[in-house]
Amino acid sequence: MIRQKIINNKYKSLVDNIDRFFLESNTILQDDRNMIKVVNYKNESLVVKSYKKPGFLNSLIYTFFQKSKAWRAYEYALKIPEFTPKPIARIEYLTPFLSKSYFVCEKFDEEFNLQKPLFYNHADRGNIFSQFAEFVYRLHEKGIFHKDLSPVIY
Repeated sequence: MIRQKIINNKYKSLVDNIDRFFLESNTILQDDRNMIKVVNYKNESLVVKSYKKPGFLNSLIYTFFQKSKAWRAYEYALKIPEFTPKPIARIEYLTPFLSKSYFVCEKFDEEFNLQKPLFYNHADRGNIFSQFAEFVYRLHEKGIFHKDLSPVIY
């Protein structure tokens, strides 16, 4: 069974064939615990995050007791549109428990990331971290509690 939620039906073909589109993309943004790729669909660049296959226990939990990471990413993006790229879809494969999932959103070019001030000297480091703390506080006010703020080192 496949559970999916799509913002706009113009993406239906992409969502229905997400495995193929993801496999055919050669533009990898991250290949760590999860894989993130840029997928071109009808002359539009989209970002697709493929979540690592959960172990048996987590698969069971995400099927019956807790929303999957893809589900939460989709819902959070709807709650905080001022901070995130526009969500397109979430796709979850249940065979019979959650076996894989994807989150699809619009692509945007980042203006800034925390890698440099976190790991290297940066002239405005204190101000950047103060603004980041304010951002996390605002997420909490909207009921979003990020469980993994650990940095990914590029």
